[in-house]
Amino acid sequence: MTKNAILFAGQGSQAPSMGKDLADSSKEMMDLWKKAEKLSGLALREVYWDSQDITLMADTRYLQPAITAFNITAWMSISHNISSFCVAGHSLGEFSALVATKVISSDTALKLVTLRGQLMSENTSNIECGMAAVLKLQKSEVEEIVQESIKTSQEPLVVANFNTPTQCVISGSKKAIEHATLLVQNKKGRCLSLPVSGAFHSPLMDMASKKFLNFLSKETWETPTCPIYTNCTGQPKTTSDEAFKGISQQMTTSVYWVDTITNQWRNGCSNWIEVSPKSIFSRMLQETLKDKAFSVTHISSLDSIKNFNCK
Repeated sequence: MTKNAILFAGQGSQAPSMGKDLADSSKEMMDLWKKAEKLSGLALREVYWDSQDITLMADTRYLQPAITAFNITAWMSISHNISSFCVAGHSLGEFSALVATKVISSDTALKLVTLRGQLMSENTSNIECGMAAVLKLQKSEVEEIVQESIKTSQEPLVVANFNTPTQCVISGSKKAIEHATLLVQNKKGRCLSLPVSGAFHSPLMDMASKKFLNFLSKETWETPTCPIYTNCTGQPKTTSDEAFKGISQQMTTSVYWVDTITNQWRNGCSNWIEVSPKSIFSRMLQETLKDKAFSVTHISSLDSIKNFNCK
């Protein structure tokens, strides 16, 4: 039975000044941000700490190494004060979960997410594509809408994220998304276009995924020191082969976040530690676990770790 679960955030959780106070407090943490900049060739600290350029902050090439640098430094700040835990990372956050379980090193993670961001940004398709959040509808309703939209538009569309029982993300061609939006509205749901440059977590990322696999295969993958719940199954994995398989399939498969949280609960978790610049998991947990008793601790800054202890 594992009481504590660490959740690492991904794209969409960015915030101005994220990780600055942590890095200012430790040379080791500041060096990690510098390493992320060297590997990416991008001025990450200038963008996230000094500017107010929201558009650039959301650019996947900048965002992937920056969020990973934040996640790892935040984990470094609390790891010595936590025991008996499992981990999961939302999409991009799964790379930080691999670091926390010692499957890969922080250097390897930063190198891989930098490449991942570049490949996802460069990924091209012969159709215009995107993503949209679908709210207030059940999973089965969204899946029916996706199938109807494919049939009508004759273009690809999938459910990319199952975030809560009534919050999904669809990914695919913009034509199919436009049709799905009308169907969502007819069912009294909401459909919100997301500011992304591609159809992530869908077969339209297949070219980028195959290129990325070549690089993943060259790295050394260690046995996880604790269970890691992978996005593509929502199930706990405990071997290096399982961890590798999970991350290698991630770019083109759905994120089963509802299953992840539900399975963590069934396996004994009652306390979640949210590592994220801004809180995004608390509401997801509340919607998924409903009337169950649990606690959430949000780790986002130096102040938030002062009294942290989960031993």
